Amino acid sequence: MNDAINSPPHYRMGELGVEACDIAKALMTPDQWHAHCVATALYYVLRLGRKDSPAQDAGKAIWWLTWVAKGDPRVARQAEAEKDFRKRMYKALLVNEQRLDELSDTKARLAEAERLLKKHFPHFPRVGVAEEVDAFLYPRATDSASVSPEAKP
Repeated sequence: MNDAINSPPHYRMGELGVEACDIAKALMTPDQWHAHCVATALYYVLRLGRKDSPAQDAGKAIWWLTWVAKGDPRVARQAEAEKDFRKRMYKALLVNEQRLDELSDTKARLAEAERLLKKHFPHFPRVGVAEEVDAFLYPRATDSASVSPEAKP
């Protein structure tokens, strides 16, 4: 991904998996790194819109100030992405659980309707609708054995 603010490709050191800021931070004391981050943020604020778009320069200034306030912004972005992923997965699980509950309710209503049909119309030709729905939704390994030999490939 080509992200001019969070991970510019021209600062990546090939296959090493590090960026120029990683090497610079390793060479500085914590106080020097703090001063470097503030100075670099100031640099981007002062040039706002003169080289890149104002939004990009402001984003870069915020990126450097994030180092000062919270630490490595790349770690924070990864944590945010993981949190967002967990939220989306949880929501998907809830939706699927709700759908399963709805299917279970539908199956129960079908069984009740079939019971009433059998009671009031004993000659009703169609029986086992709820079981057919259940077999369709939850196929068993033994169901494949009931297929005729001609139907198997």
